[in-house]
Amino acid sequence: MYALDATIVDLCLSVFPWARYRRRDAAIKLHTLLDLRGLIPTVVQITEGKRADVTFLDDLIIEPGAIYIMDRGDAGRSDAAIHNDDCSECRVPIAMRSSVVRRTDLVDP
Repeated sequence: MYALDATIVDLCLSVFPWARYRRRDAAIKLHTLLDLRGLIPTVVQITEGKRADVTFLDDLIIEPGAIYIMDRGDAGRSDAAIHNDDCSECRVPIAMRSSVVRRTDLVDP
């Protein structure tokens, strides 16, 4: 099971002119894939700040049978998700009400 997230790191435009993010801002984006079995970062990628979060999925080798947890910003369809039969996604509305029907322990293969 993996968690995928990205964060924007603000930079000073006068020091990092190559990292233009907005008109007067500079930034990079730090994409991280975290293995939840050991809380170890599996992949860390630094990109330009304007890069869409979902494109990080296209750079990953999707592990068959693995579960990838991501926030709504990442949940768009990527080429990796479309071409891999083992990968699926679920868009969840922000105001969704839910209840647990049954709990099942995950067993490592």
